[in-house]
Amino acid sequence: MFRILPPSSADIPHMLEIYRPFVEKSAVSFELQLPSLAEFKERVFSIKSKYPFMILRRDEEVLGYAYASSHRERPAYRWAVETSIYLAASARGKGLGRKLYTQLLDELYARHFGHAFGIITMPNTGSEKLHTACGFTKLCVHEKAGYKMNQWHDVLWMRKSLDESSEIAAEPIRDPWESEITFTIPG
Repeated sequence: MFRILPPSSADIPHMLEIYRPFVEKSAVSFELQLPSLAEFKERVFSIKSKYPFMILRRDEEVLGYAYASSHRERPAYRWAVETSIYLAASARGKGLGRKLYTQLLDELYARHFGHAFGIITMPNTGSEKLHTACGFTKLCVHEKAGYKMNQWHDVLWMRKSLDESSEIAAEPIRDPWESEITFTIPG
């Protein structure tokens, strides 16, 4: 049985270990140094206080997490969010990322957000495929946007319209997400 639920303090060390290889062994994250446990916990709980932040568990094992955060700080951007997802190596390629990301996107729609942006360091075929499968479309590539691991990296921006209406949307709801979803994967 899999569960999608908000992270607790006890989940933070497991989430940081999932994040570790993305910082230390790849350019997926442009962070150059893994944040301390205290810094990471502060970051998670700061984001979680305003936006949906979800972890994926199988029994007591944390398999991944996804969250939304501010796209930009100016008020006119308040209907747009940046989304992120990180999965443990053992959870990739099984449809779990799509399930988690879809849940996040559904929650963002329910909270009146209009657009979600996925920002992907290239090359990252897995992330590009996941975003495409979840309805994101390519917007642009920022060439040589970041320098890590002794080379320049391009960044792909993708966008998903959560609400196609041209009407002014209701104010986005910025409250902690406190639900829990359970599911199984056939097979």
